[in-house]
Amino acid sequence: MRIIILIIVFFSVLGNSYSQVTGEREVLGEPEIIVPIENQVDFYDSPIEDLLYYKDVNNLLDKFVGVWEVNDGVNYLKISIAKHEHLAMGNKWFKNNDFEDKLILTIVSFKLNGVVKYTNEAGIGGNFVTTENLNAVELHYSEPSLTSCSRKKSGNLTLEVIQNGSTVQLTWTRVNMVYEKINTCADGTLKDDSDFLIPENLVLNKL
Repeated sequence: MRIIILIIVFFSVLGNSYSQVTGEREVLGEPEIIVPIENQVDFYDSPIEDLLYYKDVNNLLDKFVGVWEVNDGVNYLKISIAKHEHLAMGNKWFKNNDFEDKLILTIVSFKLNGVVKYTNEAGIGGNFVTTENLNAVELHYSEPSLTSCSRKKSGNLTLEVIQNGSTVQLTWTRVNMVYEKINTCADGTLKDDSDFLIPENLVLNKL
């Protein structure tokens, strides 16, 4: 009986200690340092150990939010862009406890010569803005795989908002790259190494 009581006391003390530590971390530890997203490049190689929040303090991302469309007779592309705030930057490949505001682009519909290729595909995201051009943003780019295995190729997509009077347009400029060095998926099938279907350069109109 005495052993059971001692075990209960031990876990009670341990629980209280853990609560104190986590409570202190929430209240005192790692206060967020706000970094405007247009200045984030200055912190990439910084040894700062504090928790950073790359925040859109100047609302630079807001101009991209909305629904955009282009139809040149061959390519029909409709996209939706939303702004998400205070997203965790960490993932299983890159340990990062910081936070960021970022854009998430969804391919609502893409048709090639009238044939539907993509519908409601999300996952294109980013927030890289520089002080050199506050009307442009860079996103990491990919497209859905055309096979059972994931795509090998990726790219950088630069979006720039251009306003001509009452007309608001979005230029779409993609630079293709290949980051993935692994050529097969876990089941042994080859990665999709085909070219992207959406053109590298487009001009979309805001709906």
